[in-house]
Amino acid sequence: MNVAYSSRGGLAMYHLDMVASGTPVVVRHGDAAYSPIHQDDINGQTEALLDAAGTPALIVNWGGDDVIGPKEWCAEFAALTGKSAEIRVQEVPGSQPGSASDNTKRLSITGPSSVRFPDGLRRAYAERYPNGPDAGPAGMSNPLAGATPPPPSDS
Repeated sequence: MNVAYSSRGGLAMYHLDMVASGTPVVVRHGDAAYSPIHQDDINGQTEALLDAAGTPALIVNWGGDDVIGPKEWCAEFAALTGKSAEIRVQEVPGSQPGSASDNTKRLSITGPSSVRFPDGLRRAYAERYPNGPDAGPAGMSNPLAGATPPPPSDS
């Protein structure tokens, strides 16, 4: 499973909350790339993937059809919210730089994703912030309001 998201959560939505609240987004690699998948596609693809399961196990990379990283999605969040997106790279030695996946096998089983990332991102923003970014996420308090980023690590 790659980076799942919807208006209810996921890595990209946590970054959206940070941008909306003016909190710097701390990432472990500057050029990380992911294959985000919307919850609608997870729900819609599950049956086909279960039907394809067998013995021996079928290994499938499960991600969306678009490759994008935090720098790009935070730039989109800045445009949507009207707030600046500050990205801070705090390298984590030995960590994975991202997890963009080759979805060829998944595509052969499920077909293409129904929610492309740019559209899903805008929809998730509209659902999560129906009253604008200053009102905070709908139906929840903004846990990032007033938060400060972690200090840089010496290691």
